[in-house]
Amino acid sequence: MTIEREHDEAWRELRSRLADHLVSMEPDEELGLAVDDGSGEVPAYVVVDVEVGGRLLLEAVGVGGLVEPWVPGDEYEDDDPVFHAELAQRECDLAAALVAGALRDQHGCLHPAFLLSRELDLDGLRWESRARTLPRARVLGDDAPLAVLVEDRDHLQRMVDATLAEMLDQPIAHDEDGDVPVPVGESVVWVQVLPDRPSVALFAILVDEVTDVDAAAREVSGLQARLPYLQVRATADSIVVRHEICAVPFAPRQLAGVLARLCSEIDDIAGEVAERVGGRRFLAGLGDGDEHDADVDEPLPGGLDEHLATVVELLLDGQVEPAQVAAAYDGQRTLLVRSLVGLRTGTVTVPGVDIDLLLHTVRSGLRHIVDQAARRDEGPTRPRGPRSQQLSLLPEDEPGLDLPGSERWVG
Repeated sequence: MTIEREHDEAWRELRSRLADHLVSMEPDEELGLAVDDGSGEVPAYVVVDVEVGGRLLLEAVGVGGLVEPWVPGDEYEDDDPVFHAELAQRECDLAAALVAGALRDQHGCLHPAFLLSRELDLDGLRWESRARTLPRARVLGDDAPLAVLVEDRDHLQRMVDATLAEMLDQPIAHDEDGDVPVPVGESVVWVQVLPDRPSVALFAILVDEVTDVDAAAREVSGLQARLPYLQVRATADSIVVRHEICAVPFAPRQLAGVLARLCSEIDDIAGEVAERVGGRRFLAGLGDGDEHDADVDEPLPGGLDEHLATVVELLLDGQVEPAQVAAAYDGQRTLLVRSLVGLRTGTVTVPGVDIDLLLHTVRSGLRHIVDQAARRDEGPTRPRGPRSQQLSLLPEDEPGLDLPGSERWVG
């Protein structure tokens, strides 16, 4: 099935469900559809109200260029267009076509997977995960397809994993949330397949433990101009950057290109900004040890210690999870770093064990500890802020709909 045909069928199904719902609505009931494109706010939505006498009142906000039967509303502004339309309830098919056309044709929403509604059943149209086996294949080679039409979240996750493994030339490890951390100098970039729609997010804590909050707020606009492909956000104690890639279809080279650019810039820029705002790069001081590591200041070991020996024994019995590696080292980053240095320099030798596999396993434990620290510090989230009071149409329990007052999104 082609991409265009698959999209057409999804929108046709949406119009059918929408028409069936509109014809069954009672007076004073309303239905809303909002675009959720990951931009940090709701860029466009349509609300349909039913009045006594069987009339449908349609309001489209954030959608420009609409023509009859749409008419500009009194509150219309060029940068925030508002249109209204009025139809008989028996014209529910036309109303459904107008709503879908406004969101798809005029606003440019790619697929119903990018829509939210409290009243309308979107099951099967929203992003779902179905188990599917993806054959091993190179995704960045000259003979690889430029784009792939992913069928579900599992398919997309496998494609992302394959892209990262090929790009980084090493196996990738997932943290407890399913994200892939990519260390870059003293910084970390996380790659995440979003759970609710076909998109891939890249985010990073540019500067952590900020002491001069006002200076951090002033940095945001300059960083946004310097990194125009990223969203930049200042929180109470950090500066966070984020980029989201639409995966309809998924283009492996696009992900590799954005990640490569971000990795080439983030660490140097983070160091500069950290000095100006009184903070630190995310992994800065990793080898200095924590307070509870004060009793482990011995020189690098010349052989196996009990922590690395534990991992080796577990590895001989099968795959070792990152959390198990972290537990073997009692959660102490310094000990993990020392084992990695010892293995890489040859001062620690483990006969009969694949050194590359052992390095990857120990490194996964380090990533696990680092990621846990990031989660405790309330790392980057994806807030979605309402544009107006009409957004009562969104689910009240939808996570992340309220934009925290202490944060600013730019971009």
